[in-house]
Amino acid sequence: MASDVETSEVTITPEQFKNFSDDVKSLWVPNHVPIIDGIPDPLTFLRDYVAPSRPCIIRNAIQTTYVENNGTKVKPLRLTLNDIVDLLDTNESQDVMLTVDVTPDGHGDCVRTIDIHDNGIATENKSGNRGLSDTSTNSCHDDTMHISKSISKSKLKKMFVKPEERKMTVKEFREILRNGRSERWKHEWNEKENAKDRSKLQVQEQNSDFVDENRLQILKLDDDEVEFCEERSDQISYTLRRPVPYYSRQNDCLRNELKQLFELNLFPSSFIFAEEAFSTGPPDAINLWIGDERSVSSMHKDHYENLFYVLSGEKVFTICPPADSPFLHEAKFESGTFCTLQNNDGKFDSGIDTWSVKSDNSEDFGVRWIEPDIDNIIADGKILNDISVEQDDRYHKEKSYLKKFPNLQFAHPLKIHVSEGEMLYLPSLWYHKVTQLCETIGINYWYDMKFDSPQWSYFNFIQHLRCK
Repeated sequence: MASDVETSEVTITPEQFKNFSDDVKSLWVPNHVPIIDGIPDPLTFLRDYVAPSRPCIIRNAIQTTYVENNGTKVKPLRLTLNDIVDLLDTNESQDVMLTVDVTPDGHGDCVRTIDIHDNGIATENKSGNRGLSDTSTNSCHDDTMHISKSISKSKLKKMFVKPEERKMTVKEFREILRNGRSERWKHEWNEKENAKDRSKLQVQEQNSDFVDENRLQILKLDDDEVEFCEERSDQISYTLRRPVPYYSRQNDCLRNELKQLFELNLFPSSFIFAEEAFSTGPPDAINLWIGDERSVSSMHKDHYENLFYVLSGEKVFTICPPADSPFLHEAKFESGTFCTLQNNDGKFDSGIDTWSVKSDNSEDFGVRWIEPDIDNIIADGKILNDISVEQDDRYHKEKSYLKKFPNLQFAHPLKIHVSEGEMLYLPSLWYHKVTQLCETIGINYWYDMKFDSPQWSYFNFIQHLRCK
């Protein structure tokens, strides 16, 4: 598969930047996503959506039959997590092992800022960057903690951090997912509580005496623990909140890890109308997604034509067209991966865990990713810059965010709610951030995009545009 080409930046004037943004808004990006009742014919789908690269929602794309009043009827396919567990149990596949992405806060594959001190003890810098806060927005505050009086120097490091991968059965996954949503832990994700008491993170530098080589130790420090930490900085053992699991494999998991489920023939192996419109053959991957409102996939793009069907629950997509590439502050970051310290019995704690981040330890190897969260500048579906609410507290906070990431004001975000029984067509290279409103199950089909097309050449050019 082709990758983004590394070239020098192309600089244009602020006026050209704005004119380009205005053209995208008036000529390309829709005010709303159209809904199609039923599968479209290939020509209509190609003409109205694929060729102009416009998203749409398709209803009744996957159906199932049922008997009612001695007759056979059809309805949209619906599956919950309980249904999946029961289906695997019925087919004696209850021991199917899942590879689950796990994070301390539900935010996997995102950019975090780490403040590393000379003596190996540091805090995560929280000034406008991803912290352990609510699942919908970044925290914007300056509450960096100085743990030890001996700290004199520090350095900031921004890293792209991937989730930890854990093996577990489907039943174990369901238990961990739902235990984390119990009443006991709901306050951890309450926006008001998080605004009052943001989590503080402690980070240990690579090759320190506290952890194994090549690890960055990340630990929670409550306000009442700071003094204890200063007295016993040689013994760090604080823990984070209950881990957040998210089944979000992107490696054709439904036809591999969950092939027993796929072989029940509940799901189509492809969509003929899509194959004919895309002209790239059957799907490269069919993936199953299971998570709740705590899990967030940060803004990114895929080199695939994406058909995403919601089996139960509700997905929320915040999308931007490929033309927004120069507005989203995409950059290259050193990468690392979350991991937890194990108990003496070799098993992961079923409650709250002690976390670390393992660096990939290669300055040459980096990941291009988007640091800012565009939801921070959206109010009622509009960019803050378009709204005059200067007396609103949120207005001033978001204006400050725009000062840090000024090009976001030219972006064209669109928020889409996809309910169960609906399928979103997301064209290739469209940027998207994704979360859920509740426990949600989804299935997506990735069809390869056409790289021998003007669209790919055009995108490779505009992603290097920069404003003078």
